[in-house]
Amino acid sequence: MRMRKGFTLLEMLVVIVTLGVLSAVMMFSMLGTVTTADVNNIINNMQMLRTATQIWYKNNASRVVMIGSEYKIRTDGVDQTFSDFMKDHQDEIRKYLSNTDLLVLRPDKEGKNNTGDYSLIAVSKGKKWYVCYNSGTTGTIINDHGAESPELKVKEKLAGQAKTYKLSGSTDITKDKFQSVYTDQKWVCMSILELP
Repeated sequence: MRMRKGFTLLEMLVVIVTLGVLSAVMMFSMLGTVTTADVNNIINNMQMLRTATQIWYKNNASRVVMIGSEYKIRTDGVDQTFSDFMKDHQDEIRKYLSNTDLLVLRPDKEGKNNTGDYSLIAVSKGKKWYVCYNSGTTGTIINDHGAESPELKVKEKLAGQAKTYKLSGSTDITKDKFQSVYTDQKWVCMSILELP
C-alpha cells in the first residue's frame, strides 16, 4: 500500500468551497448585527439628548415664556424661538451631555446648510419639543445599483422600534403619529416634552 503525501485536488476544492460558504454565512450574519448596533446607538443618543434637554428645562423653566401665542426662550432680555435658541446656545444643552459631539453642526454635501446627525426642534408654536436624527437619506431599501442601502436598513429597523420608543417621521410630529418612520422621510424624531 502506497502512502500519500498531501491532499488530492478534489479534497482541496471541498475544503475551499466549505470555507467560502462558512465565510459568506458569517458575513451575512454580521451585517444584521452592525445594523442592530447602529439602531441601538441612534436610540441611545436620542435618549441622552432628550434627558439633557429635560434637565436643562427643569433648571431653566423660568426662561421659557409665552409671548403672544408662542413659547420662546428668554436670554439676556432677548426672546428667541426654541430652534433659534438651539442654533445660538447649544453649549447650554451640551453641558448636560457626556458625549458633547452629538450636537456638532457641519456643512451638508453641497456645503450650504450646517446640519448634524441630531437636532433639537420645537413645533406647535414651541409647545412640543423633539430630538430628531438626520438619517441623511430617503428612498427605497434597494439603491440604483440593486444593492441594499445600509442607511435605509437602519431606518427600516428604526421603523420597527417606532412604537417602543415613540419615534415618528419628521412630517408627522405635528400630528402626534408615532409608528410612522418611513423611508421617504429624512428625519426620525423622538418626543422630549410638551409644555402646558
